[in-house]
Amino acid sequence: MSVLVMPKRISWIEMYTTSLFVMFLGSVADIYLDVKYDLYGFFTKGVDFEYLLIFIFIYPATNSVFLNFYPQSKSLAKKALYITV
Repeated sequence: MSVLVMPKRISWIEMYTTSLFVMFLGSVADIYLDVKYDLYGFFTKGVDFEYLLIFIFIYPATNSVFLNFYPQSKSLAKKALYITV
């Protein structure tokens, strides 16, 4: 809910494209690590429909909050600290 009411510092196209990229990258990594190599599973082995809720709501919300508060005009050290934390 806080994602919907936070003041936006980035445009909707930036939020949309980076959210799609994060979801694509996350799904490719999950497919290879879970289905192909059987290294882990979220809830059960194979495809989980419960994961779709996490995938659709949590990834874009986290991505929007992360990018919205990114210190764009700060020093490289502050940017690295922000990414690390």
